[in-house]
Amino acid sequence: MKDNHKGNGNTKTRAQASANILVVEDDEGLSQLMQENLQQAGFDAQVVSNGAEAMARISNNSIPLLLMDYQLPDMSGKQLIETLTERQFNVPFVVVTGQGNEKVAVEMMKLGARDYLLKDTAFFDILPLSVERVLEQLAIEKELSDTVEKMWIKDAAIDSSTNSIAITDLIGNLTYVNTSFLTLWRYDNEEDVLGRHLVDFLQMQMKETAAELIKAVLEKGEWEEELVARRKDGSIFDISLSANIVTNNKGNPICMMAFFTDITERKRAEEKLEQSLHRLQRALNGAIQAIALTGESKDPYTASHQRRVTALACAIAKEMRLLPRQVEGIRMAATIHDIGMISIPSEIVSKSGQLTESELSIVRDHPKIGYDILKEIEFPWPIADIILQHHERIDGSGYPAGLSDKDILLEAKILGVADIVEAMASHRPYRPALGIDKALEEISQKKGTLYDVQTVDACLRLFEMQEFKFDE
Repeated sequence: MKDNHKGNGNTKTRAQASANILVVEDDEGLSQLMQENLQQAGFDAQVVSNGAEAMARISNNSIPLLLMDYQLPDMSGKQLIETLTERQFNVPFVVVTGQGNEKVAVEMMKLGARDYLLKDTAFFDILPLSVERVLEQLAIEKELSDTVEKMWIKDAAIDSSTNSIAITDLIGNLTYVNTSFLTLWRYDNEEDVLGRHLVDFLQMQMKETAAELIKAVLEKGEWEEELVARRKDGSIFDISLSANIVTNNKGNPICMMAFFTDITERKRAEEKLEQSLHRLQRALNGAIQAIALTGESKDPYTASHQRRVTALACAIAKEMRLLPRQVEGIRMAATIHDIGMISIPSEIVSKSGQLTESELSIVRDHPKIGYDILKEIEFPWPIADIILQHHERIDGSGYPAGLSDKDILLEAKILGVADIVEAMASHRPYRPALGIDKALEEISQKKGTLYDVQTVDACLRLFEMQEFKFDE
């Protein structure tokens, strides 16, 4: 880890001197690494593992910056910030996440996040830089908020800041830019930019959007956005823009202050990560299909069953408005949910009559066998556990472990309902098809005892509204 940001001796930057950072991360190993990374860079950092501990620490201490995971064990990052706001604790925060979800980023930025960091390979290089930039920005904002007029515009701390800073009047015309702004946009002197509107420095197709957002910041008092900017030489680059209305001591707005960060490299890194994820997804799909074909080669019935169960399970998950990532995990698990049947003797699998108790006992081993086959493969989803639990029932009467409601994964509950509906509606070697009506009657009568209520309701809606039908 580079230590470019370490102070020399006992000398600390303004940002470091005031930086009693609170890290909220439930992964003990990662939180320790984050704390060491920040301390190495010259910052003081405390660590807690959940939202409740964070609120307690903030209630009893002055915390200049909250560095939090988006998904905590007891609440989401959104819920934590909303709760702090309700309790009138206005703590600046930076979001750290492994999801890389644009909707999550927008959601947290709207709540006031100062930055949004991905847990990728560059995370520990970016972390101290982000913290230093945010704390420096907060320090500057505090200086400005304490000033009653515009005399602070030529303050040396602002002019020498590594942040690109611009001051505009209340309609968006530039009245001041610092040296970093000129450098970022590649202008030689401030006379080339002063008096021009802020949108003049953005890519042409974004000017209308930016003009609307400037109007919004004047109405709301602040604005966070990622935009595409255009330099003097015509080259374009990605920027993060944070803007605030500055008021005098009477609360009257006097100007707008905007902070710019070049995020071009971050955007490129995100694009590369997205491409890598797509490649990984294709590889996983190939692996899943190969596993599925292994089972199908022994029992063609299993192939048809798994495809139909997959279609219904994914439809139920979407009807329940699960996240796309969860739906994909269900699709993967459903595609191979009976892979454990590969170890069941063919004479049992294809038996035309009722199975004996000893034969049923052998068949009931297939979820555990499937789990054992897959448990060492590091899927992005708990595929092996979903398969292990898909015959569990919420009253504890299922197999192989007799788990009850709260101990069964939601994905396994969905797969279990789709599995029983397809099995009853379709032909079995030992009986003709019972039909979809009988299958829906089964889950309807036993929802809340054997089957999850929300899952059953979603399944019933699909068939009642004729939004789903099994392929012939």
